[in-house]
Amino acid sequence: MRTEYSALRPSNALNFALIGAAAQRGVDWYNLGSSEGLPGVARFKRDLGAETSYYSRIEIEKPSYRLFKKVRKLLKSPGLPKPPAVR
Repeated sequence: MRTEYSALRPSNALNFALIGAAAQRGVDWYNLGSSEGLPGVARFKRDLGAETSYYSRIEIEKPSYRLFKKVRKLLKSPGLPKPPAVR
């Protein structure tokens, strides 16, 4: 974004217009996702009129992916020698 326009917050105006158009079409709930503790993101959402809502996240992974993650973590651990480069 060009700095001379940042004070106008054009992305806020665009999002506000899009949310308003969706509301006119009957949408009554819009999830902006997590702010991840970032104050700028929280302010952006607050400026749009967002309300804080707490939720739990459930992750479902296939056993093969869980195994892959464990192997990858082991290979990245500093205690193991690095494998030779393949040429």
